[in-house]
Amino acid sequence: MDRLDGDRIKVLELEDVGFKYEDNTSALEGINLEIERGEKVAILGPNGAGKSTLLKLAAGLLYPMRGEVKLFGKTLVKNNAYELRKNVGILFQDPEDQIFMPKVADDVAFGPINLGYDEEKVKRLVSDALKDSGLKGFEERVPHHLSYGEKKRVAIAGILAMRPRILLLDEPTANLDPKGRIELMDIIKRSCETLVVATHDVNSVAQIAGRGIILNRKIVARGTMRKLFSDDKLLVSNNLDAPDITKLFLSMRESGYDLDVPLSCDEAQSELKRKWAR
Repeated sequence: MDRLDGDRIKVLELEDVGFKYEDNTSALEGINLEIERGEKVAILGPNGAGKSTLLKLAAGLLYPMRGEVKLFGKTLVKNNAYELRKNVGILFQDPEDQIFMPKVADDVAFGPINLGYDEEKVKRLVSDALKDSGLKGFEERVPHHLSYGEKKRVAIAGILAMRPRILLLDEPTANLDPKGRIELMDIIKRSCETLVVATHDVNSVAQIAGRGIILNRKIVARGTMRKLFSDDKLLVSNNLDAPDITKLFLSMRESGYDLDVPLSCDEAQSELKRKWAR
């Protein structure tokens, strides 16, 4: 069982994890991290910080050279990786790395078919995943003829069709236009109970993640998103920035306005109504 301390469930644990690239360059050092069921966690850090490597270790696509990775309470090793990975969905930064079938429906069905589900269940899972991803009616379309944003949705649909217990996302909004980012984040927010998002897109991730870590080969800081985004010195030293709306309100506070600092436009609207609505 993967239960602990009452009803809390540890979905993912990294214990003193270290990893080096083939040229012996250190990618991650001494990583200790726990993700519980229902959490939505952001991994923030500069380029080369090890964010993608951490997600690949969590998904069992790489194995640590030091320490342990545990999924659902079980240490991830080559002998059990196939079974444990069935519960993990990972979205790579480039959807071309995940799309390879001739039709959208075939691509989304690939995972459920390989999990051994019968034809009727596969059809149901594909239909639900396409609907949830905003791709209903795309079943017969050729994936490689779609726009970049639509390809991202096909990749997500293929993951959702396998009903993962944890979803790992590597720069999910990269190379999307503003409308595409908003639509994709809406899909992500309702897609899976437990999320780990590695991203530079602080404006989007602040709206879905409850807490975050700042990674720079080691875990530099951890805490609520509000705490991390309020520490300007921490952000600057790791080539990060606060969400635009957060920076605006921090500036207003420095000018003497007594305002709580929001992380999203919705929070900003609520705060302004609280302060000045009569």
